[in-house]
Amino acid sequence: MILESMTISLQNWGPMEGKYTGQIRFKGPAGAVEIVLDPRLSEKVLDLCADALVKQAQETAGLMAGKILSGTNEKQLTSS
Repeated sequence: MILESMTISLQNWGPMEGKYTGQIRFKGPAGAVEIVLDPRLSEKVLDLCADALVKQAQETAGLMAGKILSGTNEKQLTSS
């Protein structure tokens, strides 16, 4: 079986409003299986992703800051 799709989304209305829910779908030669993620399981999956999300955000911020600073330095050099 292979992972076909995985979704987790924040519910904006209804009895699950403010909670995460999702689905994971696996597909294989014999058919497909879908696992419904309730808020508890959705939070567990998000917890597993948290470290990677923080690391990626820090890398992105560093790249953006570097571009901003290098652009500022180039402007200072050309205006001198």
